[in-house]
Amino acid sequence: MLFCAEIFNKCPGLIPTEEEKYEMAKLLDDDEGDSREERTFRLWMNSLGIEGGFYVNNLFADIQKDACVLLKVIDKVKPGSVDWKKKVEK
Repeated sequence: MLFCAEIFNKCPGLIPTEEEKYEMAKLLDDDEGDSREERTFRLWMNSLGIEGGFYVNNLFADIQKDACVLLKVIDKVKPGSVDWKKKVEK
């Protein structure tokens, strides 16, 4: 299985579609002015698949606006770790 995986990694045989190339190009423009760590953390947060229209566009501004962003991430990584009954609104 490892041998097959290595072959696929070297020569996947799949050609990206024009739509996929366009989506990858949008990611390059997404990080203007951001540090590598901030961009990586933001993309990881967005990839978690948190429901309810969760999307972090600017890490620092979005957390400053609504700190529940971090609570949602923590609860997604370790379910049940956040007691939502004790959450206080602004």
